[in-house]
Amino acid sequence: MQKDSELEQWRKKYIALEQSTQIYIEKTLADIEVQFKERLTQEKESYYATILLEKQQIEKQITTYSTKVKEYEFEIHRLIDINDRLTSQAEEMNTEVRGLKAKIETLLKEREHQLQQLRIQLEEEKRLQIVIIRYEFLLNDDFTRREKLI
Repeated sequence: MQKDSELEQWRKKYIALEQSTQIYIEKTLADIEVQFKERLTQEKESYYATILLEKQQIEKQITTYSTKVKEYEFEIHRLIDINDRLTSQAEEMNTEVRGLKAKIETLLKEREHQLQQLRIQLEEEKRLQIVIIRYEFLLNDDFTRREKLI
């Protein structure tokens, strides 16, 4: 009986030890799980903070780039307006230059025609002067001859 009672004591110790070990394992697992969850929560919050910071930086860059795009669009429209105005002015000037060229050509033709008329008139005057000089010469020559005869 003593062996039975001793055996019973060992069995109770074994069961108590097994239960305490099981409790220790469960407590350790629970502690590890709590630590794991805390660490996971910290990392998650850290990643969220990093992501939030990156998001804010990206949004700031997007705002900056959007502003620059709007400025570039405004500048492009301004340059297009300037280009249109300059193109219009160039077309007007080209039209004016063509008109002036045509006017100059007309004036040059008129001048050439006037010069031709003046040449013709000058030739006629030269011929007339030659005729007058000959006539005067003949008159003088006749007068001189008559005097000699007298």
